[in-house]
Amino acid sequence: MDLIGDTIYIFGGFYHNNFLETLYALNIDTLEVVSVETRGKNTPDRRAYHSSTVIGGALFIYGGLNERNIFNDLFVLDTVSHKWTKVNINSGHQPPLLERCSFTNINNEMLFVFGGYYCTSDLEIEENFNQLYSCNLNNFVWKKVETENTPEERYSHSANSI
Repeated sequence: MDLIGDTIYIFGGFYHNNFLETLYALNIDTLEVVSVETRGKNTPDRRAYHSSTVIGGALFIYGGLNERNIFNDLFVLDTVSHKWTKVNINSGHQPPLLERCSFTNINNEMLFVFGGYYCTSDLEIEENFNQLYSCNLNNFVWKKVETENTPEERYSHSANSI
């Protein structure tokens, strides 16, 4: 859930063994919930265990999974026009396929991804992560951030910028 103005946006998820691609908007003043019709050539696949953050009037969606794929893609929703755009990553060191990672923005200039989880459908490979990645919003270049005293591997956590 992400707040933009007086509206909380809720995208995707998992319900009754189905991955969802619906977008809902909850007006915090009236408590009315509406399904939002979106548009765009490149819309996010249905997914759960993804992460989201807000920059201005835009909702950013990162990663997650569905019954066929684990994602490391990045989408932006313009909440005025309700148009989705898939962000073309220019270069750099993009995070691996992830679900259940934290995802936040710093000063509306950088996106950060930390931790997360990856598992093949047959459970043959299962990995937890503790790497930190940043994405520069001016040029959409990812890089792996080298840190000292990095917390242990984790997923299903949260991170916020204040």
